[in-house]
Amino acid sequence: KVNSLLYDILYRIQKRYAPGVLLPTKHEDNQTVLKAKEYMDENFCGRCSLSEIAEHIHISPNYLHTLFSEQTGISPFTYVIERRVELAKRMILAGNNTLLEIALETGFSSQSHFNKIFKKKTGYTPAEYRRKITAEYDTHLEN
Repeated sequence: KVNSLLYDILYRIQKRYAPGVLLPTKHEDNQTVLKAKEYMDENFCGRCSLSEIAEHIHISPNYLHTLFSEQTGISPFTYVIERRVELAKRMILAGNNTLLEIALETGFSSQSHFNKIFKKKTGYTPAEYRRKITAEYDTHLEN
């Protein structure tokens, strides 16, 4: 945490008094985002907070958020949510787990939170999505 705080302070100072002089190169920025994505890809089912990601790659949370958003067009939080929803869709398709199990295994704190986010991202609640997938599969088998 001290490293992240120190980096944040230094970043703010250099931005104000020496813009462009000490800032990382574009290549270093790209590597930073790649490292952040790699960490998120490995940990998105857990807590995976901005602070934890930033600490893991030794930069400040504010700088990580700004850099990630600029380079990907989405926030680190949105990236994590999208990864969770994609995994949930695959788990629903597999049909081996209850929706509560899927919610908890993909990192959501509750089934209601899972339902809300899933619907926002897909247009369907997880139960509706499961019914839709099942109906499509049944139709495919009939043809």
